Amino acid sequence: MVLDPLEEDKDKYHKLYQKLQTKINDHKDGYDITYEEFFKTVVQMPEAEYIKCIYEVLWQLRKSS
Repeated sequence: MVLDPLEEDKDKYHKLYQKLQTKINDHKDGYDITYEEFFKTVVQMPEAEYIKCIYEVLWQLRKSS
């Protein structure tokens, strides 16, 4: 799979990912919830937005390696 950079809102998705990463790191033991509950209570954004956040971080990692 070829990763192309997001055309717009790169900073927005990177910042959202950082906030999400902090939330997840606060629960190092993990979450005992369903996929749907994870999005509703932890991610608090639509799945498509979450995917863009992950995509942007992967793109940044790819650029730095």
